[in-house]
Amino acid sequence: MLVSSLVTGLGPRRAQANLHLQHMTFQEKLLNFLLFQSGWWACILSVKYDLELAALLFTGILTLLQLRWGSHARANLRIIAWVLPLGIALDSLLQIFMGWTFYGWSIAYLSPFWLWMIWVLFAITLKSSMAFLNHLHPLLQACIGLVMGPISYIAGAELGAASMPSNPSGVYVLALAWAVITPIVMKRSKNQDLA
Repeated sequence: MLVSSLVTGLGPRRAQANLHLQHMTFQEKLLNFLLFQSGWWACILSVKYDLELAALLFTGILTLLQLRWGSHARANLRIIAWVLPLGIALDSLLQIFMGWTFYGWSIAYLSPFWLWMIWVLFAITLKSSMAFLNHLHPLLQACIGLVMGPISYIAGAELGAASMPSNPSGVYVLALAWAVITPIVMKRSKNQDLA
């Protein structure tokens, strides 16, 4: 595998990274998934119960633990560096133009901090528990984003962390945004060096 990757022009560093991803254990991926879910629930419920500071600290600790003991901390830091601004932009634009209201601490018209932490945790899943999506065709990735992105937002709204727009076009725009974003983040994270 390493030799064939070198022959195809990936270089030794990327070849080692690809080899490592293939050997990531089921337990590592499961732990990553469970940590993301723990952070998602903590953030969503913190808004309803006025525990945002505790949720931010908790998700910060989850992030540090995964970066410290995770298999590819540097790659995750690089992914966070571009996924977080993407997420802040998407959620802020949804809030400003599409009628979504995200409750909680925020700066001006930007999305709240707890949503930022969900994006950080999401970024860490891209090379771990969600890496299986890279084996799917980009069109299928888009379909998954089209459905799963809105489900997460709607669930958060139902649990009291946000309110949905009165006009369904806000949900349609969200679905289309996730249909576009999902293949892009998967491709870019797949190509992210693990060094």
